[in-house]
Amino acid sequence: MQRLNVWHRLGVVATVLWILGGGLWHMGAEWDRHYEAYNGIIPLCFALFPDDQKARDLCVTEKEGFRDDARSTVWAIIAIKTLLPIPLAWGLVYLVIWTCRWVWAGRQVSR
Repeated sequence: MQRLNVWHRLGVVATVLWILGGGLWHMGAEWDRHYEAYNGIIPLCFALFPDDQKARDLCVTEKEGFRDDARSTVWAIIAIKTLLPIPLAWGLVYLVIWTCRWVWAGRQVSR
């Protein structure tokens, strides 16, 4: 089995750090975004329907449904935002390396 060179090891470490750090960062950002939207529903409903108790009760019910929807979708969003950049970054790095080697090889041939 071939050992990883320094650059590959650095890439693996950066990937793991991104999964941990980026995942936590995206998790905090997504939960904050959903929490703000979740808590913004009731004051808005109460402002729109100050005297209609049925509408206010409907708003509370919708708020609970919104919370359940947010819980079910937030993990998928976090996973996509955290994991999708990894193969894209590796592919971009390999594309840059391949291009540099190709240009360098053409330069050496022309000498």
